[in-house]
Amino acid sequence: SISYKIIRKDSSGTPIAPTIDPYIPLGSIAVASFDSFASARAASLSGIDLIRTHFFLGSWESTAAGPQGGALYHSDGTTGTASTAYSDNSGFYDSNGNGYSLVVDGELNAHQLGIKGDGTDEYTAISKLESYVFSNNVDVYFPPGTYDTGIQNWPFRNTVTSSLRDYGGIVIRGAGKGVTIFRTTSVDGADVLQLNAVKNISFRDLSVTASISGSASGSNGVSITNGGENIHIDIDAFSLPALDKSSFLDGGKAFTIQNGVSATNDYNNITLKGQATNCAWGFEKSTPYNEFDIGASPVYSGIVVDIV
Repeated sequence: SISYKIIRKDSSGTPIAPTIDPYIPLGSIAVASFDSFASARAASLSGIDLIRTHFFLGSWESTAAGPQGGALYHSDGTTGTASTAYSDNSGFYDSNGNGYSLVVDGELNAHQLGIKGDGTDEYTAISKLESYVFSNNVDVYFPPGTYDTGIQNWPFRNTVTSSLRDYGGIVIRGAGKGVTIFRTTSVDGADVLQLNAVKNISFRDLSVTASISGSASGSNGVSITNGGENIHIDIDAFSLPALDKSSFLDGGKAFTIQNGVSATNDYNNITLKGQATNCAWGFEKSTPYNEFDIGASPVYSGIVVDIV
């Protein structure tokens, strides 16, 4: 026989009339459904196997309705500080210190880790997301919105150049070009996707842009540096700031491949596809080395580059 127990609580944790949540499969489990992440972690959940929240995390906890951004959590057997979130926002401890982890079914919604896409600087939350997807090898969907990392590059990159950071083939996708926007907002320039020494990662269905307020450096859209392998990009770039340095333009490139003087990694199986609008360059190779052969010239819009 199949038993099913569901406990419905309001935002204060008070039980209300039982309901059947169509998103939760039937089975011999106990399920509690909360209006927010905050109310779930404030509750005593002893004996509850699954938790469903219907609102976003962070400052949207009590104001933004689901289901997009709502999440399912399972009891994971860990214990920790009562009524706190996991360091990467992928779960929480209830009022008794019992741990509950996020359940990801194939693809993570960025909102499920508290990322809002409201144009504010969300580098810290996006950095936590990068750590989560790298460790768990899951794809990520960014709903419509503008996702900004301030003065920092987006964190999908390696901090060393001696080897390639392996993302295991994950796909980072948006809701459409011009609909989901990745951005940096800096004083002295910050490339958006600064893919330093990485491999096995794809980005598609989104746009990149940047703004600067200083005069030291410009910003590029996608810069692949110090080697790369199995990198596939299908995005658009627009309004990337460039600065005239007399002998060269700094920034303003939709796509660029660059090497440091100590680079030891090759470039293999890289695809760059997209349209550049209001950018100084469509594609530019800034490297004194010849690890690859690219049949492309700098253009202002509509480029496809394959590196094999």
